[in-house]
Amino acid sequence: MAAGKLDDWRPSVLVGGTIRLVATMALGLVTSGAAFLLTYESAKAGTNLMGWYVSLIIPVGPALVGLAASSGIAIGARLFGVRLSGPSLAAAALLLAGGFLGAEYVEFRVLYPNGVVDDAGNPLDFWGYFDASTRLIHFDKHRPLGAFGYLFRLLDFCAFIAGGVIGLLYLLVGRTFCRSCNRYHHHLVLAHVPAGNETGVNELREARANAAQLTSSLSKIAPRSTWADTARSGERILFRLCWCPACRDGLLLLEKLAGLPDQDSGRVLEQHPMPARVVSDLLASQKAG
Repeated sequence: MAAGKLDDWRPSVLVGGTIRLVATMALGLVTSGAAFLLTYESAKAGTNLMGWYVSLIIPVGPALVGLAASSGIAIGARLFGVRLSGPSLAAAALLLAGGFLGAEYVEFRVLYPNGVVDDAGNPLDFWGYFDASTRLIHFDKHRPLGAFGYLFRLLDFCAFIAGGVIGLLYLLVGRTFCRSCNRYHHHLVLAHVPAGNETGVNELREARANAAQLTSSLSKIAPRSTWADTARSGERILFRLCWCPACRDGLLLLEKLAGLPDQDSGRVLEQHPMPARVVSDLLASQKAG
């Protein structure tokens, strides 16, 4: 078995990763509650966010509420460096599903703190209320949908979770991460070099194993004062340092940019491993400079 795989099971990695994941999911609970509170208050004001459907079949509203609910998970993942993989995305989906059902229950208790009865005077528990309110779903002045209301409940549920999970995938998938610590990398742009300056690109690439030499080459070939002009010149190579906040192992990425001057990422041409010692020395020199 590879050493990187063994490192994933170190007690310090497991315990630290679990704490960060719990903290991330806790933020997701907070934003889920805020999203449902906003939905509830909007409904009281006459705007049914969860009922926003396009062409009666596309649940745009539930997807957007799900996106807002999952924003805390995205913030937590960035803040605590939690890498969202299959199991953690499944945990996020379960949290959203629980939040959806929990919000329905809280709404029932808020609207009917003393209970509710049906038309025949029979008391209804939560599931009885849920069934009755589902069958009363209707659009505008049309008749209630009856049992077909469950189709729209299912659409609400699926769109809410899909909106949340797809939002997380869009924000977090594709980011580099440390395989040993299972944490997302931090990033720092080191240089913008004109694509035509092959000599400079090669020199920076070859200097990557020595922090002092790389720092000297950066100040000579691509000082920060030239970045704005380089960005306006067209095709350029961006040198980006990525490092783990825990172990400091990192990567040097070479990205090709050919867009607008404010473009801050591009197609990765090369990536080279950077030892923790070199990363630490390079960060210290960049901070001092």
